[in-house]
Amino acid sequence: MVGAALRAGGLALVLLLLASAPAAGEPPGPPAIGVSPSLSPRVSLFAGELVARVEVIVDRRQLDPDRVRLQARYAPYQPVGRVTLSRRDAGRLTKLRYTARLRCLTNGCAPATARRRIALRPARVVYALPDGAERSLSFRWPRLLVGSRLDAADVARNREPWRADLYGLPGVSYRVPPLAARVGLLAAAALLLAAAALIALWTLGVRALPIRRRAAPQALAPLERALELVERARLRGGAGHRRKALELLALELARHGEAHLAEDTRELAWSQAAPEPEPTGALALRVRRALATARNGHGG
Repeated sequence: MVGAALRAGGLALVLLLLASAPAAGEPPGPPAIGVSPSLSPRVSLFAGELVARVEVIVDRRQLDPDRVRLQARYAPYQPVGRVTLSRRDAGRLTKLRYTARLRCLTNGCAPATARRRIALRPARVVYALPDGAERSLSFRWPRLLVGSRLDAADVARNREPWRADLYGLPGVSYRVPPLAARVGLLAAAALLLAAAALIALWTLGVRALPIRRRAAPQALAPLERALELVERARLRGGAGHRRKALELLALELARHGEAHLAEDTRELAWSQAAPEPEPTGALALRVRRALATARNGHGG
């Protein structure tokens, strides 16, 4: 109780000093920062958990609270989880509170007798001046009194008082009930087997199917090819292309014994006027009709 009153009085003194710091426009004084460490509980049994707190009061007119940090190792204790930081602003003052949960399970804090006094390693608060230079403020933690969990009779008999109690253990808990997990795994296995069977059947079926090869396109006969060239020249060629295509068609018609058609075709090809698309198309139609009649067994 006395230590807590002294810490509270020290923190009140820091607040008073910060409140009396020079106002804006007055010559700047030393950086306004105060530190108050505490440990709770101060008296505990071995392996008991304690809470270490450091309260830092900062005058924001002279220091930036975001550039203040705590450097502490807590040996022989070790932090349990992360050190938390809370902030509270009041006027121009900011209070930063660092909280760490500590525990020691080593010989470094085990009492050799009934109790043992332990002093944690000194720590410090690092802050930055307005010009960027860093300064630190060191402090010491209050002393701890750690008691043994063994009484004098057990120590004398060299016997531990703890006994295992299997009936006092909590019941086993599962994230997924065993029956539900078993059913789910069996269902997943069945789905995987079905998928594998379908893939196998599909693969075997594809291999068993006869491979149908696309028949290669038959080459056009020379007369058919010449007739195709005439029709293309009629649609997309000039007069010169039409003359050449008609001359080639006339040669092929002559080879096939179509002398009359060959003569008409050559006459159109080398007429004084350039062969126009319309008479060229009409001639191609006559040739196709004649060829169709010849294929059906009728004379030309």
